[in-house]
Amino acid sequence: MRVLVSLYLWFVGGLYFLFFLVSALVLSCVLPEEKYDPLLKKMPRILFRLMFIKVEVSGHEKLEPGKTYLYMSNHVSLFDIPLLGGFVPGIVRGIEALRQHRWPLYGYVVGRLGNRLKNCRLFLLNNWGKTWCRWDCPAWPVQPET
Repeated sequence: MRVLVSLYLWFVGGLYFLFFLVSALVLSCVLPEEKYDPLLKKMPRILFRLMFIKVEVSGHEKLEPGKTYLYMSNHVSLFDIPLLGGFVPGIVRGIEALRQHRWPLYGYVVGRLGNRLKNCRLFLLNNWGKTWCRWDCPAWPVQPET
């Protein structure tokens, strides 16, 4: 039974991912960002329903409308980006590692949506039991959109 559930989840997730990419590409070509972004926010929410994943959001009442926020996910799973994109209020854009976007359709669509692709590496250094992180990436200013 676990195998069937896993096959279902991968099949539905993969098909929906492809549907999302094509929809995002078409919407971004024909509508302005403020019109298509709410539609794109609904799509990851539908994905989680199709995959029987309950998402609970807390703390959103503390966010001030019109203010810029920086969110950082630890990228533990494939769901980090759909979770942020679908449930964080406002227009969400990200900086993503270029090496993750070698797929022609995916790389083009995320770039078109305003995400930035950078050639970066994360190094974890262990020095006498202490772990240090170093992000090997050229300086990238994070500025709010005006």
